[in-house]
Amino acid sequence: MDRGFPHIVILSFIIPAEKEQTGMSKHVGSLMQEAQTILLQQAVEAGCNAVLSINCNVSMDSSGEHGNSKIVIVTMIGTPCIVMPMSQMPAVQAEAIVVPEFTH
Repeated sequence: MDRGFPHIVILSFIIPAEKEQTGMSKHVGSLMQEAQTILLQQAVEAGCNAVLSINCNVSMDSSGEHGNSKIVIVTMIGTPCIVMPMSQMPAVQAEAIVVPEFTH
């Protein structure tokens, strides 16, 4: 069952040009993860248990004097829905552990 119009999440950050190559993928990946988390939270708040047709777009633009910085914008859109009523869903238990970040 569709629960209305698509939800949209837009996040952005600025990276100095000198860190562009080494930090860009790390920043984009974490920004995409944050956008997905927000999108899923919006679905839960709307009473849904799934998001269909998730689409993610990443765009970049140089800014600042002489293009010294990059603005990265992540846009994520999806349609919240109910794929199975809560009364029919099995109980789920989960555990999570924090894995330390790997550094070179």
